Amino acid sequence: MKKIITSIIIATTLIPSLMAEGSNLYFGVDAFQGNNTYTYDTNIAPDYDWDNDSKGMRLKFGADLENSWKVQGYLSIEDFDNNNFSIGGEDGNLYELGVDVIKGLPLENNITPFVLAGVSFGSMEIEGYDDDTISNVGLKIGVGVSYSFTPELEALIGIDLKFRSWEEIDGYVGNRYVEIETTEEIVSPYIGLNYHF
Repeated sequence: MKKIITSIIIATTLIPSLMAEGSNLYFGVDAFQGNNTYTYDTNIAPDYDWDNDSKGMRLKFGADLENSWKVQGYLSIEDFDNNNFSIGGEDGNLYELGVDVIKGLPLENNITPFVLAGVSFGSMEIEGYDDDTISNVGLKIGVGVSYSFTPELEALIGIDLKFRSWEEIDGYVGNRYVEIETTEEIVSPYIGLNYHF
């Protein structure tokens, strides 16, 4: 939780500098789905993979910069179809803070294809281990296209390829002590709206 609060404080200190440069600001929301493949590396069994779908919402705040560049910060909430980690209980939702850098390639008729790259930090509650939360760091790249209805309102559709590395968790499963290292690969399509002001 301290890391999330620190990240929010850092992000809010960047907002005045963006405004001082005369950037156009925007906020937006995305709805996304995830096709998630987890790889578990344990001390008691061979590595194994697990597929688990997810869905979620992302709230964004960003700035249009020069030459069709954008930078945005976001908070996402993600819910998984099945437990990824918990033993004898349920996983909580994944809360994630991230920053994306976006390069637009404007065409005619208010259509703008774009590419993006980003980093993120997330945390979720778990049950059945020594710790009751687990966190991750993530990297992503993506492509998409936006359409501007007006100078203020744009819709977008895209797909992200993400990679998350989760912190190691440990605890007893029955009478055996288990250490688990987890990585995750995600293919995540989304749709969204941005409002510029």
